[in-house]
Amino acid sequence: SQNMRRFNNKPKITIISPSKNTGKYLRDTIESIKVQTYPDWEHIIVDAVSTDETLSVAKEYRHLRVVSEKDIGFYDALKKGTEMARGEYIMICCISDGYLDKDWFKKCVEVLDNDREVALVWGFPQRMSEDGKLLDISYPQFHKVLPPQKENFFYYWLATFFWFPESNFCVRKEVFERCFSRNDFTQLDGNKFLSFSYVFNTRGYVPYFINSVASYGRIHGDSGSVREA
Repeated sequence: SQNMRRFNNKPKITIISPSKNTGKYLRDTIESIKVQTYPDWEHIIVDAVSTDETLSVAKEYRHLRVVSEKDIGFYDALKKGTEMARGEYIMICCISDGYLDKDWFKKCVEVLDNDREVALVWGFPQRMSEDGKLLDISYPQFHKVLPPQKENFFYYWLATFFWFPESNFCVRKEVFERCFSRNDFTQLDGNKFLSFSYVFNTRGYVPYFINSVASYGRIHGDSGSVREA
């Protein structure tokens, strides 16, 4: 059954969700993962000792793996989640964000399983208002002309320094660990995903774009997108 596969010791995908006091969005995030048509995944919530309803809501979902302890921020939580991960592929989904394409996991696995050359797949994110209204789809430069694929993406990256959307990319675990190592950070603009893309591209890893509006990123007071802006 799907439930039994989700407790598999070696799931195909691990979704890591850092959280801190975003409990009011937690059900939406969890449900957007539960409705995925691909069943072989585990979901880890790495919580920074939330004082809101986060942990009480999380207890309602028996399939979750939850750790709640003090950390030193988002990237520390992400590193902790990666060390816990049993999946072959890693995905990141902050609490308040989620997935729009119910077949997204299936599409990612199909590419990564069938093409060893590809290290990471990604798609379009869409912004969402705090109250749940869908807004603009990101990356208008790709709405009519899709991004270059595989090795050809390297030249686009050299020209633009574009970084992959952490809200929906699916990456081989060993590649994520190599490219997200603290020792490798160039600390470009203080954005570790910009640094991740730098290491990924300069080490010669190959990405693949799937033409799908894969995920949503909710805009709220404590969201990374607001702080970045």
